[in-house]
Order: sequence, then structure tokens, then C-alpha cells
Amino acid sequence: MGGIAYKEGPLQLQFVSDSYRENGSNEIDDGGNNHRGAPVHGDLEDPDRIRYRFHASGKYNNGRFFWNGEADWFLSWRSGEDTALGHTAGSLVEEGYNADGWLYGTEFGFLAGPVKATFNYVRSTGDDTSTRDTWEDSRGGDSGVSDGYMRDWGYLMYHLYGTGTGFGANGFGFPIDFHHVGARLDYAVASNLNLWAVFSKSWRDQPAMWMLGGDGRYGVLRINNDAIASFKGIPGAGNPEGLPTADVRAVPDHARDIGWECMFGVDWKLLENLTWYSTFAYWQPGNWWGYAFPNTAAIYNLNGNPDIAANGPYYDDGARVNPDREIDPLIAIETKLIIDF
Repeated sequence: MGGIAYKEGPLQLQFVSDSYRENGSNEIDDGGNNHRGAPVHGDLEDPDRIRYRFHASGKYNNGRFFWNGEADWFLSWRSGEDTALGHTAGSLVEEGYNADGWLYGTEFGFLAGPVKATFNYVRSTGDDTSTRDTWEDSRGGDSGVSDGYMRDWGYLMYHLYGTGTGFGANGFGFPIDFHHVGARLDYAVASNLNLWAVFSKSWRDQPAMWMLGGDGRYGVLRINNDAIASFKGIPGAGNPEGLPTADVRAVPDHARDIGWECMFGVDWKLLENLTWYSTFAYWQPGNWWGYAFPNTAAIYNLNGNPDIAANGPYYDDGARVNPDREIDPLIAIETKLIIDF
């Protein structure tokens, strides 16, 4: 890891470059010997993964105008002998395991008396589709945006639903593969009382992701691109790995709209160690969800049905209808009283 930082008055800049290695899984060759990350001719291998990141960020605040910006480039690769996914036994696999993605955004605004206005833009590319020709899906990449940041711009669309492509270890959204634009207005009624409103719009960067749908919490299997395409009768469906191709795309290029969301809230510090937070959110999902999630309400309603274990949830007729349907708006209200000790 290496980095350099610069600060002059209200301006701060930072550049960081780091890399690390993830060990491959244990291997067992024909002789029963265990290996870790070492090529084993003729056997399925999970080689080590090398991850690399370059980061640049900056901020400026002169008391009235402020700006924050960040850009990250993520790269990872694996290499070694592999017999999986149709490769010849002992063949050298390199590009098939690459991941290449960008994450960048900017935020700026101004303060005028009790008013603070903020505008921002975020883009996460997800892994480069030209390299996603193995098991990788959007959640296998690095370029997701943390829930801690995106929650303030979309309680439903980002925090709870992760734009449908990414979730962190805590189960909340870690969105990836999307564009976001947003505006926020804060008004300080008093030193201890703040009212705020947010509007966000989001659309998909690469609509034809590989794995879609499902619910890991309840063991409902995710659906690959080829399965959805087959259900829709798209010509060319049936390639061995269910990969997006020119002819087989469960989600067409025009279905990029993730949706828009409005939020309103109150932050009220009642006492020194007692604060009340309330949030109201209204989210209108876009057309991407109708294609990528083929009526998953029918899938979730089958929880506990033995047919799921026997056939997998996407074999149910109810999960294959209305791919371009209009999704009803979702509404959420959260209120909490925080006591600090």
C-alpha cells in the first residue's frame, strides 16, 4: 500500500494505491493430497486472486461552498490450471477470471443561513461485462457503494433493496452497477431541529447482469440470465453457462430504469443525549425490475413449498409472467429514538 496526501487551506487531496492476495481454496488431487492455490493438473482448481485498487479523492470547504469527490479503480485477476466451465483439463485460465470496475462520484453544495443545499452524482460500473464469462456476477465485484453513504440518498432504493444487485454482510444495500443523481435540502429550524428533503434518480449501468433475483435469507435460488431468457422464449437461449450474449439477454438495453425516490425527515435533538430521527420514503421502481425479477412475489410465496427443493423456484409458472409489468410504489416510515451514553 502507498499513498500521498496534500492540504492547503480548505483544499485536501489524497491518492492511494493498494493490492492484496486472496488465497485460493483447498484442492485435492488424484492422490488425495491437499493444495492451496497451486495448479493441480486435471482437477478443478480455485487459484489465488490478486486484487488491486487505485483511489483518488479531494474535498474543499470554505464555509459557504463545499465540494467532495472520489474515484476508485478496481482490478482483480486469477490464473492457473482449470477444468471447470468447459475448459480443457490443465488449461491455463487468465482473462476469464478478471474483474475490472470503476466507482466514482462528486458532491457539491452551499450554505446560506439556515439552508444547506447538496447535489451529487455517483456511478458504479460493476465488473466489465467483457470479462464476466465465468461464475462472476455483480456481487462478485468490488465497485459497490457502501450503505452508510447511499442510505441518505435512498432508504428503500439503496438501503433496503441495494438496487437489486448488491448487499453487504449486514444484509443492507451495497449497490453496484448503477448511476445516481440526487438533490438534498436541509433547513435548520433551530440549533437542535433539522428538516430535510431528498430526491434521487437511478438507472442501471449494465442492464444485462448475469445472476438476478432470488433471496439468500430464505434459500430461494437466484436465477441466471439464460434461465430467464429461456422462459421468455428468446432465440439463442440455452448456452451452457447462461451468459448474456447479443441474442440472449434477460434484461434488454432499454430497461435501465431503477426508479426514483423521495424522502422527507426530521432530526430533533430533544436533550443532550437524546435524539429523535424520523424518515418517510416513497420509491417508484423502474422498468429494470420487471425484467430482472420475474414476479418474485410468486417465488417468495412458495417458501416452504417442497417443489422449491425439488425443482428450484424459477420452475414455477407464477414466477415467469409479466416481465415488463409496472411495479407499484413502495412506502416506508422509520422513526427511532437514540440515547447516547
